[in-house]
Amino acid sequence: MYMYIAKVVAEVGRKLIQELTAPKRTMEVLTTSLMSLSYAVTTLVNSMLGIIRLLWQWYIVSRVAREEFPDLALPPGDMGYPVIGETIDLLKHGADFYNEKLRRYGNVYKSHLLLSPCIRVVGADNVKKILMGENTLVTATWPLSTRLLLGKGFFITGVRSRAQNTKKAHDVCVKSRDA
Repeated sequence: MYMYIAKVVAEVGRKLIQELTAPKRTMEVLTTSLMSLSYAVTTLVNSMLGIIRLLWQWYIVSRVAREEFPDLALPPGDMGYPVIGETIDLLKHGADFYNEKLRRYGNVYKSHLLLSPCIRVVGADNVKKILMGENTLVTATWPLSTRLLLGKGFFITGVRSRAQNTKKAHDVCVKSRDA
């Protein structure tokens, strides 16, 4: 496919050179040639982006997930483009993005949003199952930006959190004061 596109680009370039060197060429011919070259380059870039996206999905799903969790299957879903994932689709479509995912994949699906791969769970029963099995069934992690913003050891960044330790220290102080 790339050989074909390269041949088209070369042919358009050759015609452009011939037309530029010919004595009686008008601006219309030059514009048409430049548009053809632009179309060929755009097609090549779009094809390359599509292949990069497929390679990214293969890398994420096949290599990383299967090496870390060989016995677990990932839910259905799309990881989107490298690095940005499906963030652009989310920004473009808003709530319709989630509705389409829910319709297409069901109550549990994988995605790649805001620079982070994720699994989205919808429905009270599913959420209850996850929350009841926290730190046994699943382990919560937050995006790096959130961890940096809130600081290490904040109540949402670890299994044994600063909030739990603060509450325990408060309870000890209150009990010793009351005694």
